[in-house]
Amino acid sequence: MLDYYSVSGCYILKPWSYSIWETIQEWFNAQIKELGVENSYFPMFVSSKVLEREKNHIEGFSPEVAWVTRAGNSDLEEPIAIQPTSETAMYPYYAKWIKSYRDLPLKLNQWNSVVRWEFKSPQPFLRTREFLWQEGHTAHLTKPEADAEVRQILKLYRRVYEELLAVPVIPGTIMLIVL
Repeated sequence: MLDYYSVSGCYILKPWSYSIWETIQEWFNAQIKELGVENSYFPMFVSSKVLEREKNHIEGFSPEVAWVTRAGNSDLEEPIAIQPTSETAMYPYYAKWIKSYRDLPLKLNQWNSVVRWEFKSPQPFLRTREFLWQEGHTAHLTKPEADAEVRQILKLYRRVYEELLAVPVIPGTIMLIVL
């Protein structure tokens, strides 16, 4: 299903294991598109200035942020982070794109990879330094609308685990973050 790569904590997903990811993507995309969610892609690089503005949000990720400091033989003027999560890249643009209630709801999904340079023991499929993930980010006019969206998506996540992966789920309490 995988092979070990020359960088510690990184693994090659062979076709059979990657096909599981593709099956999840295909199924989930069909479900979220029915809810009006659109796929998007934001760059994996985040400037140190943007990351600093979001320091409270990424505080827990800070030790795991990987930095690009050189391009070829030249030092970069400003170090660039490889995003540990996408909020820092996405939310400044949400603020730019949402100018009135007419711009709501904004429902974006992203399939990408992120890097968290963890120093704990890497474990294939469980704890890796680079991993594939899906993340949805939405903005709504009211909290009840946002709550309803969260509940719908959590039901979809549950179905992914139970129907596609045959993993039972015990639902918990929802905690919403209001920005």
